Amino acid sequence: MRLEFYEHLSDKNKELFQQEIELPRGHEILNEYDQCSHVIFLISGEIEVYKMSVNGKQFRLYTIKSGESCVLNLSCVLSDNTYLAYAKATTDIKCVLLTRKEFLRIFDEEESLRNYVFQLISTRLIQITAKVEGIVLDTLENRLRDWLLEQKYTMIYVTHEELATHLGSAREVISRQLKKWEKEGKVKLYRGKVEITNL
Repeated sequence: MRLEFYEHLSDKNKELFQQEIELPRGHEILNEYDQCSHVIFLISGEIEVYKMSVNGKQFRLYTIKSGESCVLNLSCVLSDNTYLAYAKATTDIKCVLLTRKEFLRIFDEEESLRNYVFQLISTRLIQITAKVEGIVLDTLENRLRDWLLEQKYTMIYVTHEELATHLGSAREVISRQLKKWEKEGKVKLYRGKVEITNL
């Protein structure tokens, strides 16, 4: 997938977006309080952006998908602040890395890139706000049910730890709720997967 603003760039700037690099699954893109010397644009694969609690538990903020960039990375470069989370490749990825200087020059020159950045920031802010509202105002049971049903498969390959990360909860709490549902015949539990039967 190409970046949506790519076709509107000048030929000179297009060349910079043709210099793709590959990074393996598990590669740490950015760590909390890093200085952002580059801006990443994801061509293929997925990157997870998350925060870490003081006891080492992860809370997923959002997932960067093909054709997207990281709003915290963009904010970091535009405001000259440090990165406020962690970002790690959850698959093998292909991406374009622009130096801070290159990005700021193109951002100044290209309206299509500016529009893309502002739209991405707006969309991501709405998503994160909705997620925080869900955590504060909704029960874990409802959030867990909604997340499982959103996957659109009856067999979902996910660990209890991964569910806890997605929902900002503790693994033990997730396991307790799933086991309750299993007793009620709503799900079947296997190692590394959950089967929806009557949720």
